[in-house]
Amino acid sequence: MGIVPAQTDTVGEWLREGRAAFERGRISDAIGCFRRAVDAGAGAPAAYLHLGIALVRDARVYEAIDAFEAGLALSPDDFMLNLTLADLYFRLSVPDKGHRHLQVARDRALTPGERQMILALLGQEAEREKRRIDRPTFERP
Repeated sequence: MGIVPAQTDTVGEWLREGRAAFERGRISDAIGCFRRAVDAGAGAPAAYLHLGIALVRDARVYEAIDAFEAGLALSPDDFMLNLTLADLYFRLSVPDKGHRHLQVARDRALTPGERQMILALLGQEAEREKRRIDRPTFERP
C-alpha cells in the first residue's frame, strides 16, 4: 500500500510524509516520498539527505551514494550531506573518500552540536581503523 498524500506537492510536505513512512518501517513508501521531495525541491539538500538515508536502509548503497552526490553537486558545502556521506564511506571501508567529505563537514561546522557529531564520527572511525584490513582504493591517479 503506497502513500498518497492529499494534494502534497511541496518539499516540506513530501519530507514529512517520507519521515512518517520511514519511522513506521515502510521504507519503499519513504523512498517514493523522498524522491518526490527531490523532484519538487529543485535542489533542496534535505530531500537528497533523506533519500540517501532511506536508500541505505533499503540496502541500495550505490543509489544512496548517487543521491548524496547529487545533493552535493547542488550544495557542495552542506554539512549534513558531507557528514552522512563520510560516515557511509567509513562504514564501507573507503576511508580516503570518507576523510575528504569529513573535512568539508568539519570546515562547515558552525555549532557545538555539529562539532560534537564530527568528534563522534572520528571516534567511531578510529575504532574501525583498528580492525580494518588494507585494501586498494581503486582511485585513478
